[in-house]
Amino acid sequence: MDLRSIRANLASRKGAEPPQPARAAMLARQVGAASPRSGLLAMLGKPATWVRRHERHPCCIIGVLDILDRSVPLDGLVTEISEGGALFRNASAFLFDRRGAPIALRFADREWRGEIVNVKPDGYGIRLDNIVTPAEIDHIIARYGMPTGTEG
Repeated sequence: MDLRSIRANLASRKGAEPPQPARAAMLARQVGAASPRSGLLAMLGKPATWVRRHERHPCCIIGVLDILDRSVPLDGLVTEISEGGALFRNASAFLFDRRGAPIALRFADREWRGEIVNVKPDGYGIRLDNIVTPAEIDHIIARYGMPTGTEG
């Protein structure tokens, strides 16, 4: 039974007016006539289509993450870098949820300002205030990076 036949069935009843679309859809679901691919149900069944804006480059660069609002320097590694951000894993065993905290990411003579936007077991996800060019990323990895085991 589909939605049209339910509407027709209800409309054919003596003195009944055709149901409103929301009511007809509700009735269709009650009798199992709604397609699982219709409307909101179809959207809920789809996988997320979030796409990363910038390509990540795996790396292993020793650095310091300064959490500016606490004046706390954290030693660790930049394990991924992209034009818009980085993944920093501090040397400590503990990661604190510092989402939204302003930071400065430093290694050697370089420093970038940004914000912690994600905290996960791999480290702190950082969004940088300024874009890092692909050429600068290649230079940083070649100059400061150590082998990561992902090289071919």
